[in-house]
Amino acid sequence: MGSKRVGLARTQALLEGLKRELAMGGTIFSDADQRGPEQETSGDGAQSGSIGPPTTRITSLNGEIITTITIDLTDLSANNSVGKVIGNADLAADNPAADAQAQLLTYNTDTHGILYKVQMSCLELPANSGTDLKDFDLIMVDDVMEAGNNASGAGSAVVILAGGGNTAAGTTQESLACGAPTDDQFLYICDGATSSATKFTAGKLVIRLYGHRDFGD
Repeated sequence: MGSKRVGLARTQALLEGLKRELAMGGTIFSDADQRGPEQETSGDGAQSGSIGPPTTRITSLNGEIITTITIDLTDLSANNSVGKVIGNADLAADNPAADAQAQLLTYNTDTHGILYKVQMSCLELPANSGTDLKDFDLIMVDDVMEAGNNASGAGSAVVILAGGGNTAAGTTQESLACGAPTDDQFLYICDGATSSATKFTAGKLVIRLYGHRDFGD
């Protein structure tokens, strides 16, 4: 009988689709890059006008789930008071038919785990042309919201991270008191202090949600 060869591309596709537990013994991974697949979780209203939408990756190890969101603030707008949703204020004005929802993701414990820690790291200092806003809150609510809506005023609001002061490049703010967000709530980045309603010209943030699977899962 003749032999049948499987090409490299086909082999890679088979490995990527493999959903089994592998016993690796004493295997050592050298120069490995572990990362979850990039997912589209944000609304169009969270998309920077010149850069693109936030990116989300979810990784899971030993029951711990880390959701990493990177967001470029360029062309998004601060909205002049605490708790207001930051997003693309021009989207709805320029295109009334557009979906201007500014959520970063829709939270679900099956996907993100039971939340126990939140971090927000600053890679590039935020700046805008008015009163520079460098203080941010992360708020989950039941409602779909656009830029400028008041997330903190919603009855369902859960503040999972309150900046409590200006961020700075190369620093990380952390919350170990994340409230108790419920499934299907939407996550927004909001003004953490009073500011002028102007667009950001710079600013790169990395948001990490740390969750854990329920022990029975």
